[in-house]
Amino acid sequence: MFMPCKMPAMNFNKAFCNLIVAGSQNNLYTRRKFHALTMKTAKDWFSQFRLSVNPSRNAETWDARRIVQGVPLVALLVLSVVTAVQAQSTWVAGATTNNVWNKNLNWSPNTVPNSFTVITIFGPAKVTNLFVDLKVDVGEIQLPANAPAYTITVNAGQSLSLHAFGVNNSSGITQAFVNNGTLQFNAQTTAGNQVSIANNSILEFTDRSGAGSATITTNSGGSTLFVGFSNGDTAQFITNGGGHFDISALLSSGTTAGSISGAGTYNLGSKELTVGSDGLSTEVNGLIEGAGGSLVKVGTGTLTLTGNNTYSGGTTIQAGALVAGTPTRRRKRIFERGNLTHYKLPDWPAPDN
Repeated sequence: MFMPCKMPAMNFNKAFCNLIVAGSQNNLYTRRKFHALTMKTAKDWFSQFRLSVNPSRNAETWDARRIVQGVPLVALLVLSVVTAVQAQSTWVAGATTNNVWNKNLNWSPNTVPNSFTVITIFGPAKVTNLFVDLKVDVGEIQLPANAPAYTITVNAGQSLSLHAFGVNNSSGITQAFVNNGTLQFNAQTTAGNQVSIANNSILEFTDRSGAGSATITTNSGGSTLFVGFSNGDTAQFITNGGGHFDISALLSSGTTAGSISGAGTYNLGSKELTVGSDGLSTEVNGLIEGAGGSLVKVGTGTLTLTGNNTYSGGTTIQAGALVAGTPTRRRKRIFERGNLTHYKLPDWPAPDN
């Protein structure tokens, strides 16, 4: 009987297709000659399985034992080809009512991308304000040179997790993310450059991922978390009142940030946070806490601390300046490298002028 089969397009056509089972004695099977193999290398490889040819019946006899031994090699070849070519999906939404991730017609090809390795491409499109309305895993979010300004919003109760490269922004303009659910960077992914993240819920960096040079604003009710061996890189962190920035669960000794600012809470735990590499002058009027946590100031800018901070590991000024106290001139003290390199807050007395 005929047994039609279908194989992915590779270097040969319809190999092993239209099999005719002639019998099972001595593990021998017969294949009707239907399509010749088009590649000499493939023909040579399959010829090792052939035992005899019967021209009058237009048939060949094959040794099933050798075929079984050869199948793992074919499987390995197919797996290698599939692994080497990552799937790509391009956002092509053309109507303002079609602005959700979970809609086949918004993508080319017409399949919703959702896998650890898929590359999602956001180039020119009519709809540039879209919503993640399901739990999504992707390898990379790619914004090429011709991409317009996008805003990608993760809906409440949903998630967007990146696993391969992360955000790859080559557009030359700032691309925006709004997180109302869970936004997660895993493995060695990065938040990229010229990226703005407004975090209203859970933003998490795991494994050895990094924040790149993104601007990350954590609003009231939001938490930006670093765990594993993740890194703040040179990102600008703005933590507003009611927001939470936390590096206490790191497995490393600490991490970096381009700058920190805002009225929210920075929890160092026992870790060291090195800030200032972006050269900005910023103010933290919230709380910096952490038993054994320490702060290192680098870069040319000035960091102003006006909160009642409780971290106990001390502060080291390697570059730039640090202003500590209240915003009023009578309660302010300026420290620069050269006149003070290490001190603890808030153990120093406030000056009178």
